[in-house]
Amino acid sequence: MITGGLDEVGWGAYAGPVISVVACFREQDLLRLPSGVTDSKKLSEVKRETLYEELCVVPLDVGVGHAWPEEIDRLGPSPALQLSYRRALEELRHKPDLLLVDGSNRVEGWGGEQRVVAKGDSLHREISTASIIAKVFRDRLMVSLSKRFPQYGWERNMGYGSHEHEQGIRKYGPVVPPPGGSGPYQHRRRYIHRILGGG
Repeated sequence: MITGGLDEVGWGAYAGPVISVVACFREQDLLRLPSGVTDSKKLSEVKRETLYEELCVVPLDVGVGHAWPEEIDRLGPSPALQLSYRRALEELRHKPDLLLVDGSNRVEGWGGEQRVVAKGDSLHREISTASIIAKVFRDRLMVSLSKRFPQYGWERNMGYGSHEHEQGIRKYGPVVPPPGGSGPYQHRRRYIHRILGGG
């Protein structure tokens, strides 16, 4: 039996994508997991980075999905989250017989068995693994983006709504294309409306 753990990171951030990860295991794969695998939020950055490379190869299969800021603005947060779920599942070569989903959102359109588990990233190692992979993957992306857009402190706040980030948005404006125009699109208009004086 193949069990998949699904978790996301970045849903509440002002900038950057939502990243969802599915980590699939057979029973024998779980036995090879290193110690210390738990909810990524309970681990230090150093511990997550130490675990990351091994966690990318121990599972039978890993799928990574995303929803970009433009998609979050266009579709809305919940449909964009589902999009990231679907993209992660579509990356898998081995489909899970049981999908364990962290949080409170079922995967819409998934034909197999699934179980939604509140705080699942602390209860199931399959979800814990997905949680750590998603967190490190997204953090590395935000650190990379911060080199191009240094005025928001993304290498420290990872795109979330810190005071530094909000001050950067107020001072420099958001990283979004002008109406009807093109350009980089890293902030979510829906999320920063209040900061820009939209109420």
